[in-house]
Amino acid sequence: MKLILCGADMPQFYRKKLENYADRVACMPEYPEIKGSTSTHPDMLGYAAGNRLFIARDFYLRRRAFFDSLGCEIVPCKVAYGEYPRDVYFNVFAVGGTLFGRTDMTPPEITGIYNKCIIIKQGYAKCSTLLLGAAGVTADKGIADALAGNGSDALLIPPGGVSLRGYGYGFIGGACVTPDGATLLPAGDLDTHPDAGRIRAFAADHGFKTDNGIPGDPLLDCGGILILEI
Repeated sequence: MKLILCGADMPQFYRKKLENYADRVACMPEYPEIKGSTSTHPDMLGYAAGNRLFIARDFYLRRRAFFDSLGCEIVPCKVAYGEYPRDVYFNVFAVGGTLFGRTDMTPPEITGIYNKCIIIKQGYAKCSTLLLGAAGVTADKGIADALAGNGSDALLIPPGGVSLRGYGYGFIGGACVTPDGATLLPAGDLDTHPDAGRIRAFAADHGFKTDNGIPGDPLLDCGGILILEI
């Protein structure tokens, strides 16, 4: 069974779209230790690997009934949320056997899975990166350089073009997700992004078609999804 965890602020239209790609879609509950609209964003709150969901131990204890109902293996991690960078524990992404992000902040339960960890200055690495298989789209040069240096194709785009409620801007990895290995699903109309043409072409070059949103809908960062195979 395929389970997708999404942010609670994802508009219903796009949440329904996700249901085409999974057996179950569930909204991540709010974690009050994270302030603002990102308090339900999966990429801020957890990390998925196979059938394992890594989350803060305190979060698990507060929302135990929800997490136990998911049917996956829960791995509680001892972390204490606070001001940045003490909110990036799970905001990492993997390409093959390599983990990218502020891996010096990542729980050892996660880093221990991977052969290599590459520390990136940008703490919100997963938020900042749209992964297309082993390739990535990002507005962060450090991430683009790290991907390229590890043998992955990277498309560097200018910042902007993504909104995030309560903040001045959002990230491409929170506004565009890949619910399977062949589809780019934006939360909004990809064509509202100033670099839409390059993103769409890059995705197509890497075997991804675009399941676009409502025409004219601005791209909304509602958090990168977590995918679990149960």
